[in-house]
Amino acid sequence: YDILIQTDGGTSEKALQANVAIEIFPPAGSTSIFSVSERIIILNQTAPLNFSGYFPSVFSVLAISNADCQPGTLAFSSNGNSSTLFDVFIPPANSPGIFAVCYSTSNGVSFERQGVSLTVIAQAKSDSMELVR
Repeated sequence: YDILIQTDGGTSEKALQANVAIEIFPPAGSTSIFSVSERIIILNQTAPLNFSGYFPSVFSVLAISNADCQPGTLAFSSNGNSSTLFDVFIPPANSPGIFAVCYSTSNGVSFERQGVSLTVIAQAKSDSMELVR
């Protein structure tokens, strides 16, 4: 599946094929704790997100969730540190959709949405890479 992903910053819109990485840029002026060194790699409809940036010292849980930042079927959360790998499965039936980067310092109960969210604009099986504007 080729997956087109655009951050809410609008600066890294790219069409992806398997094994292709893109950068995630936080929106301008964002106070997100995540740096621009974040990556997404699409592997067989699984999107591993490797976060390598600043995390709160009392870091508890980081999750990729739907827009309301509540853990659900689309969310993957784990205890972690400044270099944690997350595998997020995005079913084609749930595309398009909005997924937010969330973190919690209260045992995973209360999630705070960060400035970086992922919008799956298009998702279709294809042998070619086409950028949809």
